[in-house]
Amino acid sequence: MLGNGLSGLSVNLLRILFLLVLPNNYNASSQIFYYLSSAFVLFCSILSFLFIKRNMSKDEDTPTPVKISARMHAAYAVQKINWQAALGELITQANYMMFFPGVILQYQLSFIPDFSWFVIFVVTYASVVYIIGSFIAGNIDIIPKKLYLLVAVMRAALFTTTYILTYKNVAPEFFKSDAFVLINLGLFGMSYGFVATLGMKFGSDATTGD
Repeated sequence: MLGNGLSGLSVNLLRILFLLVLPNNYNASSQIFYYLSSAFVLFCSILSFLFIKRNMSKDEDTPTPVKISARMHAAYAVQKINWQAALGELITQANYMMFFPGVILQYQLSFIPDFSWFVIFVVTYASVVYIIGSFIAGNIDIIPKKLYLLVAVMRAALFTTTYILTYKNVAPEFFKSDAFVLINLGLFGMSYGFVATLGMKFGSDATTGD
């Protein structure tokens, strides 16, 4: 999950570069950015294919084919052991996609009048705090595995409440203030990186036997 954050941050920095180089032509900077991003994705896909092909050619023994039924049985066995981690991960991902970036970008910060710069600021800020959360989770198990699902549910409930209150225009002087928007987004992104990374760790730990 840390790699996801770093890759997202690199893309955001590339977008910032084009906004700086072409400040008065957002259409041109956007097109160049997406063309280069597409080329980069294609390049990475080709490298991945070559990497897999090279590793497969190194295998001296032909692996024994595994039936689909056996694979399904193995997957069921793993899910039976770590279903709480899988469910917590699903809840965490769904909660993040529910509000970011669509809902969050509706509340423009007062000190960034240009919408293009506001968008790149928000997504870059979210990427940075996500990386911090992922790094912490990758090195420290603050939450025990038995409490992971409860923490994931509580996190989703908390941020669903804050963003719905913001969206419904409840107490706008508080929920739509720059300070609350920044603090809430920071905690939202950091906790997402932390909880999502923990879910991946717990869901693929030694207890699965796979």
